[in-house]
Amino acid sequence: MELAELLKSEGLSSELADLAVASGWKSSTFKHAVSKLEELDSVLGEIFPEKVLTALQKATIRSVWSTLQESGASGSAESPTPAATEPREGSWVESFAPKISSSSISEMKRKYLVNYPSEILNYSTQPSTRLLSLASHQQNKKDWRWIPWKFRMTEERASEILMSRPNKQPRLEAIGLSGMLLDEPPALEIQDHSMGVNAIQKLMNVHDVSLAMVGTAHLARLKGYTTKFISLLTQKFDASSGLRPPSVLEAQQADCRLWQGMITLVTDKGWTMDDALYEFTEVRGEMPSLLQARARPPPIPKGWDGKGKTNKGLGKMLVESYAKGTAIPLHSTLLSVRHQKLQTLSDLAKVRITERRIWMRVSSQSSNKRRLSTESVRILGLYESWLLHMSPMISMRPASVFPMEAQADASAQGQRACIGGFVSHPSLGQRWFREEFTYEEFRELQIPVQQDMQLDIACYEALAQGVELVAKKGHRAKPSLSRQLRPNVKGQAAGMSDQAYRDAHVPG
Repeated sequence: MELAELLKSEGLSSELADLAVASGWKSSTFKHAVSKLEELDSVLGEIFPEKVLTALQKATIRSVWSTLQESGASGSAESPTPAATEPREGSWVESFAPKISSSSISEMKRKYLVNYPSEILNYSTQPSTRLLSLASHQQNKKDWRWIPWKFRMTEERASEILMSRPNKQPRLEAIGLSGMLLDEPPALEIQDHSMGVNAIQKLMNVHDVSLAMVGTAHLARLKGYTTKFISLLTQKFDASSGLRPPSVLEAQQADCRLWQGMITLVTDKGWTMDDALYEFTEVRGEMPSLLQARARPPPIPKGWDGKGKTNKGLGKMLVESYAKGTAIPLHSTLLSVRHQKLQTLSDLAKVRITERRIWMRVSSQSSNKRRLSTESVRILGLYESWLLHMSPMISMRPASVFPMEAQADASAQGQRACIGGFVSHPSLGQRWFREEFTYEEFRELQIPVQQDMQLDIACYEALAQGVELVAKKGHRAKPSLSRQLRPNVKGQAAGMSDQAYRDAHVPG
């Protein structure tokens, strides 16, 4: 209700009510003009300027102020509190899976024993209620997720964890609202040093039983997955190999990756869970890859032996002997390891050792070259052998055939020799050549030939084929042309070889 109407309803004149509104006052502002009723008289001069109020008018104004205060208090007290609603689909409110009833669990047990009569289901092998609730919730909504290892426990193990918790009264001032409303579910502690293969096998077996009870997959497929997983996890390696099996946390991560892949096939590709389990167990190689052997870290170095303040020769840091598999020069000075400067041997003991190669910075006065270790030489030799025996890069495209016919030959007798030949093309026409040489012409050019020029007939045949190449080059559009020189050397034409002739100077 407006301020003017409230004042008029209490009996205040219209002139004063309109004056208060004209001064800019409203019900909301008038309500908060003062915090106490005793202070109201001090602000009446601002609300009703240039007006002298009577005692009755002041009492009416106090009554309106009190009415506004009471209406605000009653409105806030009577406002209904929002009721707790169930989280709607599409909201970000997440909570634990709803607890299934005892009758539902009994029905699941009955169907499980009917489907798998050889299985034993008792208090020590039955999945916990929370695990069954989570598996059943995912199966009903068709929204599968990987169930963490810490929630995979039997009913007996869940009861032991609940009984081992301290029964203390919580301090309400130190706990949040969510901590008072939501309880913390019992969970296993998954650590590398607190679990063994037997514990991993138990939690995977109870997980298989829970999924089989709610009908997610057949128990045989689930056990096949678990059997192969455990067999890869428990591989034995010789100490000299430097390998180790995956740790507990690495195995948990591998199981998570595998189930994420199977769930992707089911939700995105429309596979059944049985087919997805068989795919990742028998067909694909993700499981052996994720559970492959790891490099064993080197042992932590023990304390240093020696005498002196800390050790003998701490300020020198000299290499006195070779270490197997290293390339450190003898009598060199060790400066840093893994980018950490060293002053004493105690600093060297603080360097963190990992599975990777360790790089050391040394200073050697005896040599300016880095000596390669035996392993480095072996690796370089391996690469050299590999590069030498690489397959040559040869084009498989066939060479184009040029429709040309060419012939060249030579003859010699006494101190005279003659060469000749022709080049013929269907569209470019024909060219031919013929030339005669004497022994004296070769002598003037300082070309050593024999007087009986028949003995050097191979050289003249090579010369004829060279002229043939020149004729071919001028007879076609593209100058690129190759030919293999094959002189017709008879038994009686024993002269110098083609290579010797090509090394000699032949006139243009």
